[in-house]
Amino acid sequence: MKTLFANTSKGLFLNVDVDTSGNPIEEFNLEIKLAEWLQREHSHLYNDIEFWEGGKVVIANDSIEFWGDNGLIELELLTIETLN
Repeated sequence: MKTLFANTSKGLFLNVDVDTSGNPIEEFNLEIKLAEWLQREHSHLYNDIEFWEGGKVVIANDSIEFWGDNGLIELELLTIETLN
């Protein structure tokens, strides 16, 4: 199952595989893949927070946080409702 995380003010949207309880799948190197995604797709934000200076990715049930030496970018769980 995929779940959408977003930071709408920065224009960041990311689908992440989650398990049935809603927790991000414990995929090997997921933090590394997320950091590489930020650097590749949003290098200006990667550079703004100076991620390369001791940066880390924190994955929680309802958020993904990118911590850098010069700030934080948080992607929050985004709920999308479907009308039938």
